[in-house]
Order: sequence, then C-alpha cells, then structure tokens
Amino acid sequence: MDVRATLSDTEVTAGARIAVAVDITPKARMHVYAPGAKYTPVTLQIQPQPFVKAHDLAYPPAEDYFFEPLNEHAQVYSKPFRLVLDVTIGEVSDQKMSAPMPSRLTLTGTLDYQACDDKFCYLATSVPLQWTVKIKR
Repeated sequence: MDVRATLSDTEVTAGARIAVAVDITPKARMHVYAPGAKYTPVTLQIQPQPFVKAHDLAYPPAEDYFFEPLNEHAQVYSKPFRLVLDVTIGEVSDQKMSAPMPSRLTLTGTLDYQACDDKFCYLATSVPLQWTVKIKR
C-alpha cells in the first residue's frame, strides 16, 4: 500500500481546527478493511496530549466485497481513499494546565489496518505517523 500523510495547516493560532489527512492507495487486487468488518479495520489515531483535541475520524463510503471461498461479505476499500481526522490545536484537555502553550507541537499517531489481496490476508499493521505544528502568538 502507498500511504501519504498531510496536514492542512502547519502554522496556526491557538484554538484553530486543522485536518490530518491520510491518502491510502491499495495495490492492485488488494483491499483494506473498513469499519464494521470482522477483520481489523483501517483507523487513524492521534496520541492524546495537552493542547490537542482529536475529533471523530471521517471515513469515505466503503464498498461491499464478496469472498467466495468463505461465502462472506465485508466492507472494504480497494481504490484510493482518504481518511480525515480534525484536530483542534491549543484546546486544553480535560485537566487544568498550568504550563504555557508551547510554540510548537508534535502530533504523533498511527495508521492501523489489515489488508488482503486475492490470495493472502496479511497481518494487521501499524504505521507510525508524525506532524509538527507551529503555534502563532
């Protein structure tokens, strides 16, 4: 699979909402499981930290895949697709913070997925991701 991660803005003011996007292109005859499948679905997670609030992950519509040998249907992505996770920068998490807001934040996260092709299902995989955001004062 080809994975490309981007950030909508790399320089923001406190309270800004930005998008973390991951473009995924499965190889030919390969599919990635979507939410609702009994296999490991693709997901994007940002590690919790002060001054960062992650919102709900937006998924594109999935397609139905029928695997004849097991007579089973699954929701999958077999064409290029994008996951988008909105993140608010500079919003204090539930705990009260006495530290000042930093001038830079490094967002770390993971893209987790399980992929199969027409012959094999591969082990679930976790890809580490990282972005840096400058906070304007």
